[in-house]
Amino acid sequence: MTISYLKLKKIAFFCLALPSAVFAVGFLKWYIGIPLALLLAVAYWFSVRDMKAEEDQSLRFSIPSLLILIGVATFWCYLGGLGNLYSQSDDWCARNAIFRDLIRFEWPVIYQNKNAGLVYYIGYWLPSALIGRGVYLVTDSVRVAFFVGNIALWLWSVVCVTVVWLLLLVYLKANKRPRMWLVVLIFIFFSGLDIVGTLYNTLFKHWRFPIHIEWWTSYQFSSMTTALNWVFNQSIFAWLATVCFLFEKRVRNYAFIIVCLLSSAPLPAVGLAIYMVGYAVYYLVGAIRKKEAGGFWRDVFTVQNILPVLTFLPVYFLYYMSNLAVNVGQMHTVVLPRDWWGIAIVGTLTLAAVILAWVFREKKLLTARPKVWITIIVFLALTVVMMLLRPTVRIQYFLFLLMEAGVFLFLVWQDHENDLLFYLTWIAAFLCPLITVGTAGDFCMRASIPVVFVMMVMCIRYLFDHGASLGEKGFSVQKLLCILLIIALVLGAVTPIVEFWRGVRDFAQGKRAFDWIYTMERIFTGEKVGTDRNFIANDYKSHFFFRYLAK
Repeated sequence: MTISYLKLKKIAFFCLALPSAVFAVGFLKWYIGIPLALLLAVAYWFSVRDMKAEEDQSLRFSIPSLLILIGVATFWCYLGGLGNLYSQSDDWCARNAIFRDLIRFEWPVIYQNKNAGLVYYIGYWLPSALIGRGVYLVTDSVRVAFFVGNIALWLWSVVCVTVVWLLLLVYLKANKRPRMWLVVLIFIFFSGLDIVGTLYNTLFKHWRFPIHIEWWTSYQFSSMTTALNWVFNQSIFAWLATVCFLFEKRVRNYAFIIVCLLSSAPLPAVGLAIYMVGYAVYYLVGAIRKKEAGGFWRDVFTVQNILPVLTFLPVYFLYYMSNLAVNVGQMHTVVLPRDWWGIAIVGTLTLAAVILAWVFREKKLLTARPKVWITIIVFLALTVVMMLLRPTVRIQYFLFLLMEAGVFLFLVWQDHENDLLFYLTWIAAFLCPLITVGTAGDFCMRASIPVVFVMMVMCIRYLFDHGASLGEKGFSVQKLLCILLIIALVLGAVTPIVEFWRGVRDFAQGKRAFDWIYTMERIFTGEKVGTDRNFIANDYKSHFFFRYLAK
């Protein structure tokens, strides 16, 4: 069978838009929600109809391979805790409570005894919660409805993950079976070099080896498996939106993708927006040079871009602005320290490295091999400078960027020295740790989800393009870089392996669903501290959304 991007795009965009449509009809007044849902349907129709046939990409796929792919996605999601049948990470206690509240209570969810409303990025749950709520209305059993809803959530996740993988296979042209399974394998096990930082802390700082090794420093870029295990409600849609973005050759659908992503993953949407803004500027400059700026602006102001921006964007803005955590700001006790001098130094030297590479390319002073050495020399110099300056935060920031992004980006730089996507990835990785939102390093962890995804894609493509060099005799730069990249990927795989081990250990000990909160109504205190504030609108009737837009 042939699987084409044009067919997959229709499914992917439908999945992205569905939660917003359910939110509009379920949470808003009928005379607001129904027109918004219809306008979103119009935007969806325009987004999938104007793709030119010559832009389509396809891949031959056997039925058995597709079934195996779905089976792997099903099992991976099961190990992540979806379905509520296996052990779950600590964050599931809040996510189970949110999902149960969406099933038990009328929409929008209001805790009358607390004078509070549920305000969170709940979009990903809504299609499954709708099924669960229907079962609850028929059976009047929370237990039965919650079970059915969880099975629906598991299947919904399998569908979305499978679509992500199929899109990725088409994008990378993984037209051979070994390549197909390599893509899936790397996807599941891709991570930064957390084990290196963890071993350093264990051996030299005498830290106890943790069961969640990504907190080896004050920042975190979550691995693919970690993101599934802890924040599936954000990560799966972030992956879907990012791979859709990679296919886009113009800006005609950018706003549609971002606004739909806001229903489930506003922080990853910010990370993806960095790429979109960068490419939009690039396309605009190119259009101006060719004296075709009018065409660019026509691509910007398409029906599928304008309608979501004018309808759902202000609705989501007002909805999230009613959240208690947004209104009271960050807790001072958990603000991650920032050293702006150290950050300035990192940024300056990084910019210098980029300019140096550009100059050498334009002047044709160096061949491919010396460019690699220039890269290594520049970042060795960066290491020396950072160590000489010595403040802990600067060293942490530098080592974090090096272990989580720098190693992979500089191993593949040779193939991407003229690639805007590469430099935007470095910029996004540089920026994510600098912003603090929520009760922990939420922004860094979640806005970086598209960044980690793009780095993974670059690594897979490099192995596809140069993997044959591993079988060649003698030395070559490509062969060395492939070996180093494989070593980095293997070291990074320790992070998801530890995540899997945590699940196996907990399951063997009889720990299943992590569900002690049960309902957000139980723990909300109405105070301005505590993690429960991330999910609540206090005094909900005082907020514009609940007063004028919500049912």
